[in-house]
Amino acid sequence: MDPVERLGSFLTKFSGDLMRWLAFFSLTFSFLNLCAQPVKVEVSTLGEGQFQLLRGGQPYYIKGAGGSDYLGRLQEYGGNSIRTWGTDENTIDLLDSAHSLGITVCMGLWVGHQQHGFDYDNEARVQEQFDRFREMVLLYKDHPAVLMWGIGNEVELGVSSAELNLKVWDAINDISLMIHAEDGNHPTLTVTAGISTNKAQTIMERAPDLDLIGVNAYGGIGSVPQTLRDAGWDKPYTVTEWGPNGQWEVSRTSWGAAIEQSSTEKAVVYA
Repeated sequence: MDPVERLGSFLTKFSGDLMRWLAFFSLTFSFLNLCAQPVKVEVSTLGEGQFQLLRGGQPYYIKGAGGSDYLGRLQEYGGNSIRTWGTDENTIDLLDSAHSLGITVCMGLWVGHQQHGFDYDNEARVQEQFDRFREMVLLYKDHPAVLMWGIGNEVELGVSSAELNLKVWDAINDISLMIHAEDGNHPTLTVTAGISTNKAQTIMERAPDLDLIGVNAYGGIGSVPQTLRDAGWDKPYTVTEWGPNGQWEVSRTSWGAAIEQSSTEKAVVYA
């Protein structure tokens, strides 16, 4: 067989092998897609201000941590869920890793902050943000590790209540409505920097589509339930951040530096 014939024979064989490999890959990919079905998560009302989170029809109590590192250690310590603040090119790998360990993910969507220059009077920017989040929801909504959607983190931070553009809550409500339209399997919440009666009432008024609220609370964690009751909050809540007292909650030196708790003091608080 001359070189041209040998090359033609090789290309024919290579083409056949490639097509068989692609067909196998396509079938495998389709099989994985069929196996990776979303797990329905919903909030069940038990009555008299009591709620229960259900995942796959079973009660699910969040024993969570913030961030994406040390998932194996989280599982070892009895944790079952993590929270993220946004999505990036590593999100799908994180979801896969979490799922392999039986860990769920509260999917963060990083909503623009007024203190960082996001203008909620700029309708084009608000729409662009909305469209970007829709793409993310469509991309990740069917992953079995998804627990719920966290729409924004402390969007009110760094701006006085008098100066905050309340349209930020309108935008969050619109995003929640979109998620419920595109994804019928997962609840929505927004996450606040602490909580006050006024803040809770504003969110109730302007973002009524949310299923629950997440509160980041450190030294003030003990006041969260009563504050929400005083505000008339009639939905569930979850504590989305907690840890040793923040630098804004501790005493200071004579020159104004925050005095961090000692490791012993932190251990007592954790215990």
